[in-house]
Amino acid sequence: MQCRPFIVVLLTIITCVAANAQGKSDEARNLFPIEQNKKWGYIDRDGKTVIPPQFEFAEEFSEGLALVQLNGKWGFIDASGTLVIDARYSSAHDNICRIQLPQGK
Repeated sequence: MQCRPFIVVLLTIITCVAANAQGKSDEARNLFPIEQNKKWGYIDRDGKTVIPPQFEFAEEFSEGLALVQLNGKWGFIDASGTLVIDARYSSAHDNICRIQLPQGK
């Protein structure tokens, strides 16, 4: 059961980051994913590029965070484009990152 403390810490970090991002939700609601030259970024309602295309894939913002793929891994950015949850997860969806623990742990 050594992995239980790790999972609790990870869930606490995700919850804190999401709570912090709540204040940025209004700004994030006005950002929309776009694809240019096989890279994804975000524009605002006026069509101005706010976060330059740099991701392999990008989803819409939800609760101040957006799921993005970078170097084959998934993470979350805030409305400024800063990775607030590092892109190091093999899969993610609905603001949840899935981790795989080594066998026997």
